Amino acid sequence: MAEPAETLSADDLLPLAKKLPRGEQLRLARTLLELDPATGDDLLEKRRAGIGRYAGRGRIAEDFDAPLPPEIQKYFEGETDEDDAP
Repeated sequence: MAEPAETLSADDLLPLAKKLPRGEQLRLARTLLELDPATGDDLLEKRRAGIGRYAGRGRIAEDFDAPLPPEIQKYFEGETDEDDAP
């Protein structure tokens, strides 16, 4: 009689997985990477649920779109410190 899946270790499963066709090996690997090892929960679902968890927490400064000071703006216009040298 076969062992229950809960009692199998990775060492037990590796020889079986190596017998699978390459495509099935990749599918198995993707499935295993998507599961939380501790709970078996679907990690992709957890990631999707986490999108937007920081909504409303960010803050943009009042002067975000204010003009840059001239000493900084000159670099965006292609000037360098050497242009200022006498």
